[in-house]
Amino acid sequence: YRNEQRRAEAEAALRASLERFDMAVKGSQDGIWDAWAVSTDYFHPDNPVYYSPRFKELLGYEDEEFPNVVGSWISHLYPEDRDCAIHALVDHLQHRVPYNIEYRMFTKSGEVRWFAGRGQAIWDDHGRPIRISGSFRDITDRKRTEEALQEANRQLRALDRLRTQFFADISHELRTPLTVIRGEAEVTLRGGIKPVHEYRATLERIVELTKDVNTLVEDLLFLARTEAGSIQLQRDRLHFQSLVQECAQAGGILAQRKTLTWSVALRAPEAVVTGDPHRLKQALMIVIDNAVKYTEPGGTLTLDLLAHASWVEFTLTDTGIGIHPDDLPHVFERFYRVTRHHMDILSGAGLGLPIAKWIIDAHGGSIDIQSEFQKGTSVRIRLPLTEDEHTGEHDAHFVD
Repeated sequence: YRNEQRRAEAEAALRASLERFDMAVKGSQDGIWDAWAVSTDYFHPDNPVYYSPRFKELLGYEDEEFPNVVGSWISHLYPEDRDCAIHALVDHLQHRVPYNIEYRMFTKSGEVRWFAGRGQAIWDDHGRPIRISGSFRDITDRKRTEEALQEANRQLRALDRLRTQFFADISHELRTPLTVIRGEAEVTLRGGIKPVHEYRATLERIVELTKDVNTLVEDLLFLARTEAGSIQLQRDRLHFQSLVQECAQAGGILAQRKTLTWSVALRAPEAVVTGDPHRLKQALMIVIDNAVKYTEPGGTLTLDLLAHASWVEFTLTDTGIGIHPDDLPHVFERFYRVTRHHMDILSGAGLGLPIAKWIIDAHGGSIDIQSEFQKGTSVRIRLPLTEDEHTGEHDAHFVD
């Protein structure tokens, strides 16, 4: 009687334990896996493994869709992580190295997700594994957050390097004209009284250099104000072709000084945009100045203005030295200066295009650049047209 009572108590305790295990498995957010009678061929595809319903759910499967065999797990491992995941299990089973690993798997839909796997084996008296159980948790959100933080840190480090280089470049850009100004003044002051024309020539050179310094300082202040959000743009209705024509005339003078062919086609007489005329001119002149600067004498610059159904398009194409493919993705970055593949004799601190982009973006437009190294560059600016206040239509001749 006593033996039967003990057996009944043991069976009741076992049932209670199994019920607790079943409740824990069903209530857990983790998937559970369990393998008995672990053979020496640990990863034979047909070896039986218990996968909890939650394990299968994490991979997007119903219980009956995911067979309880080793091959089901192996076939869903991400190729680059397969060897690592399998070797981690082997090290645990053979050498008792703790099994705690992160790896990727394919879900039923084909999505790649990150999982954390933990497990513990039981060994017999001869050191052979006889059972292993473990948990399986989706950590995709955590990994994505970690990757985003790593990318943010990488970008911050890159930005810090660019800022350091930027300030070094700015120091050079300021020091060079200031040194020349000082030298011109000192040379002029040496010796006796000189003819008026010598003083005039020196003063003219000094004035030009101070203009360069002033432009650089204004560019720096402009960028600082954009970061602070303190720039207020006018919102005037503008006949864009008239504004472009003013810039084209100034560009023609610059091109003539450098013996460049300057071709202009203005085909948007009715195009009206809303914006700040001063800032829009500034953006256009930055593009024109760059084209002139980076095109060698004898080259050609072509300006084209065209109105479409809802925007007006300004395109400037040159036959200049172009932009190297390595530099092209970075030309609008504020602290990036293209120097590796361009000649250092070309002046400039690399602030113009970031300023132009900010202005165009602030007007709801877009600016993009296509370039072939050593052959030329094309800059395209698009601005939205202003709708006619009475008809609701755009003030422009439409071009299909």
